[in-house]
Amino acid sequence: MMLSRAIILFLKWGELEKNYSIKTITNYEHHIRYFFEWVGDVAVEKITLDKLIDYKKYLHSADNQYIPDKKIKDSTVGEKFKTIKRLFQFLVVKGYKVINPDLIPKGKPAESRLIFITTEEFGKICSQVL
Repeated sequence: MMLSRAIILFLKWGELEKNYSIKTITNYEHHIRYFFEWVGDVAVEKITLDKLIDYKKYLHSADNQYIPDKKIKDSTVGEKFKTIKRLFQFLVVKGYKVINPDLIPKGKPAESRLIFITTEEFGKICSQVL
C-alpha cells in the first residue's frame, strides 16, 4: 500500500472508528503530511527504521516553517513521531507488513500546558471580573 492511501485510511479510521476530535485529526494530518512531503509516496512496507532515523535527523536540523531563524522544537519532533507511530500501529492492526511500531524512535514529550492557580488566586481573578 502506498503511503498516501495509508494516510487517508488512517485519518478516516481516527475520525469514524475512534471518534477522535477534529482538532486531533487536523494535528495528525499536519504531522503526517510533513513526513509524506519528506519521504514521498512510497510503499509503507519500504519504510525502514533507518529511513525513520534519517527523518528524525532531518527534523532536528530543519528550520521551523512558522518562525524564521528557529529550529523545530524537540517536543514538536516528538509529536510528529508519536503520530507516525500511531499510523504504523493502525497499519499493523489492519494486517499490513510494516516496521514494528515499538521500534519507532520516540521524541521528547511536549511540555505540559496546564497552568495551576491557588484558590486565593482564583478568587482574585473572579473579583476583578465581577
